Amino acid sequence: MDNEAATKYAKILSLLVGIVSIVVSIILAHSDLKSAFSWFNGFIGMVLGLVGGLFGLGIFTKKGNSNGALVGFAFAVAVSIGIKYFTKINFWAYSIISIVACILFGYIFSLIFKTKVKDNIDELTMYGIKKYNENCDTEEAI
Repeated sequence: MDNEAATKYAKILSLLVGIVSIVVSIILAHSDLKSAFSWFNGFIGMVLGLVGGLFGLGIFTKKGNSNGALVGFAFAVAVSIGIKYFTKINFWAYSIISIVACILFGYIFSLIFKTKVKDNIDELTMYGIKKYNENCDTEEAI
């Protein structure tokens, strides 16, 4: 991508982020929100918990696959929304619950769908670190 295209892309992205920020600010200003801090931390906990769960599924399991991860992510989103709106769980617990739900559902559905994973799956997970360290110099070892 040349500089002109990158600049145009950055301008459009900045405009979109600005518009979304203004809309969210208006919504928060007119809501009966008691603490923006609590709301923000709860939201970030749910979102980053889901992303962390997908990462954990990929790095810690050999049988995780894209179909299982996608369905597991959808179920974890449902769990996250459920704990936010239908329980009295503190917002500090949202991220760990989201991580566990995403890994658990993703792994279960990966076992159900049984998509063929790559031959070099060990290189893409934490299980490949030992193999990598055996095949490299001690200065490069992890």
